[in-house]
Amino acid sequence: MRWRFWWWWLVSVTAPTLTKAQTQECICTIQGRITERINKQEVAGALVYLKGTNRSALSDSSGTYVLKNLCQGRYTLVCQLIGYAPTQVSVTLRHDDDFRQNLALLEEDVHLQNVVVTARRNVPSTQARTELSGAALDRSRGQSLGEALK
Repeated sequence: MRWRFWWWWLVSVTAPTLTKAQTQECICTIQGRITERINKQEVAGALVYLKGTNRSALSDSSGTYVLKNLCQGRYTLVCQLIGYAPTQVSVTLRHDDDFRQNLALLEEDVHLQNVVVTARRNVPSTQARTELSGAALDRSRGQSLGEALK
């Protein structure tokens, strides 16, 4: 009897949440153009992604990016490319929203750590070395190892 109460309570609490999640359509879009902040030229190959999700896109040769089939909600849009400072913008999507967000990247020097390259030269061996072919071994049958190596 007691388990029925808890089962009905659980169903009544979770059912509205489940139906809302099932009916939410993810049809929102974020698109825009990425340019350099100073000279206003298009930036190709920049990574644009929504922080905390697995949704991302790369800008094409004209600097354009598109993120499709997004659910409504609040996101942080991040844009980054080596040689530029990362840029992030807060975006709120509403039902059936086609949101346009242009981004401007500022060039940034990339400072790498020093790399030390070391190498050693192969030193020739000081030990004597002799090679015997199979035919030479056949001719020296019955001889000692020292005689075969002469």
